[in-house]
Amino acid sequence: MTNFAACTIVAHNYLPQARILAESFKKFHPDSTFYIVIVDRPIEARLVRSDDFQVIPITDIDFGVEGFAHMATIYDVTEFATAVKPFALRHLLQTHECVMYIDPDIKLITSGIVHAIDRAVKLSTNMIRFAREGLPEVRKQQLALLAILTDLRTALQPVLPDASIVVNVPAEVMFSGDPELLQRALENLIRNAAEGGATQITLTYERISADDALIVTDNGTALPKKAIDHLFVPFLGSVKSGGTGLGLPIAREALRVQGGDIVLRSTTAGVTIFAALLPVA
Repeated sequence: MTNFAACTIVAHNYLPQARILAESFKKFHPDSTFYIVIVDRPIEARLVRSDDFQVIPITDIDFGVEGFAHMATIYDVTEFATAVKPFALRHLLQTHECVMYIDPDIKLITSGIVHAIDRAVKLSTNMIRFAREGLPEVRKQQLALLAILTDLRTALQPVLPDASIVVNVPAEVMFSGDPELLQRALENLIRNAAEGGATQITLTYERISADDALIVTDNGTALPKKAIDHLFVPFLGSVKSGGTGLGLPIAREALRVQGGDIVLRSTTAGVTIFAALLPVA
């Protein structure tokens, strides 16, 4: 994620620990930026250089009505580093979609911490996108279902190696829809199945009354009642540990906004079936 950044806040005497943290962070997130906010000696802070992090002198941060001088006089250095945190995050959020603060006492990012960071970033960015976008602008065009699904399988199969994606739809099925929104919805459906333990995900076509429908069948575990009751409720419907619970709500919204829908047809041990009703003209 290119727009994800992390930061820590230290005084000069804690800079060695912050360097170790930055180095280990960059090892696992080479495409992200790590910032060290240094709360004292701003002139010297500008001289600190590294390929693993960028330094933000305390004087670069806007403290608004609180005022840097006022805060510096009422806190000791440890308290000041804590008090700076919301202002530093606000400063970084001007240029990054998601920013995570990491305590400088974490001297080495282990694989467990990396997974926790990834889960938190996934939750934060999905939540931000879900809250910001609202009802997106729909740009419909004539689409071939087989072509959409073939492209989607080509993109997803390498990143979902444990689940075989099978496409079995007629070449002649055409409909009017927004290709970007449709791919987002179907990708979330497929990823949801894979995250539920499915090793095979089959995509077939069916005519339901007057609607064209894509039937998504997987052989994962049955959905528990709690997940079914909150399946399309943001943040509540996830059955995977660390899941955000946003995949299916976003998928349904992406279809509904263009005249389609998603419904759970059935779920039993080894067979879960969703029907994605394709947009109507």
